[in-house]
Amino acid sequence: MSLFEQHRKNTYLNNVSKGIFAASIATTIVTPIERIQYAYNTNSRHASEQASLSKIVKIIFRKEGIMGLLRGNIHRVMWMAPKIGATVGIFTTLRRDCDDTIENYYASAALAGLIAETLFYPHETIRLRFNSGKHSTIEGMKFSSYFDCANKVILEEGI
Repeated sequence: MSLFEQHRKNTYLNNVSKGIFAASIATTIVTPIERIQYAYNTNSRHASEQASLSKIVKIIFRKEGIMGLLRGNIHRVMWMAPKIGATVGIFTTLRRDCDDTIENYYASAALAGLIAETLFYPHETIRLRFNSGKHSTIEGMKFSSYFDCANKVILEEGI
């Protein structure tokens, strides 16, 4: 392997690892906001019982402490980090073989996003069904674990 090929390989792996790291940090920062939004949306089903955002934050702190805002963070990171890493890796691979024009840049980015979204869509479906099924019944199903959900989705709908 030539020095140039070794540098290309290292650059690719560095870009993928930087994408995974950035996704992990960004997801961890956004998790408390999503947690509050989810609590607000599920609490606001009844207009007469509408709670303010500050009241919801106080309820979360009272019931679960500061870690209540980070509930589900590991699951989100384990979902987002590989997806962003794959997107960055695919983008890097596509860009390596293209001319440096703005059209090629946007086409590579769009194609990388499309491929990564297609690869991770089954996981997204199972993740959404699992998260929704914890608190309510979707088509009569409740799920005890992520893998239970995946199994039921595959049995009900196929691959």
